[in-house]
Amino acid sequence: MSALETTLESIDQGISMVDAQGQLVLFNRKAAEMLQMDPAWLAQRPHEDELVTFMRERGDFGPHFENIADPAVREFMRHDAANFLAR
Repeated sequence: MSALETTLESIDQGISMVDAQGQLVLFNRKAAEMLQMDPAWLAQRPHEDELVTFMRERGDFGPHFENIADPAVREFMRHDAANFLAR
């Protein structure tokens, strides 16, 4: 295990990172726990669209995205993301 991996696994906060193309490139165990996602699936480096779709279909954001605190993000999820993800 590299020093970076050891550090990430010892931190008690969830950490994840996507690259410029939207691929998940890094996550730690705590992020998988907090997101309640299978680490084996996350290790396959899903695209952020797949992550959001999974969370939306699971109901993480609420039926009308009311669980999203930021009004601008909530509005995006209601309209723009729904259109984008429907492609």
